[in-house]
Amino acid sequence: MGDKLHIDLAQVDTTAEKLGFIATSLREAETNADALAGMIPHDGLSGCVSKFGNDWDRARNELIEKVEDLNKVGKQIFEAFTDTDRKLAQGVEGSG
Repeated sequence: MGDKLHIDLAQVDTTAEKLGFIATSLREAETNADALAGMIPHDGLSGCVSKFGNDWDRARNELIEKVEDLNKVGKQIFEAFTDTDRKLAQGVEGSG
């Protein structure tokens, strides 16, 4: 085991940003399953398309929540380690 802890803060920040982008993209995605279902003359197939769209909406909303949670945690990690790094640097500078 080493006596150093190295965290790539740029990568943590980038990952948090990407998670935010993914959440936004999922939130902005529109589903047109009901519109499509209305164009299908077969009731069975139309019902399946509509059900799929509704199920995907629920699953997408759950996924958005989880991705947003990960985004928040990533930002918190970045901020906490950046703040700790700054404080440690100040301590080293002050003792030198």
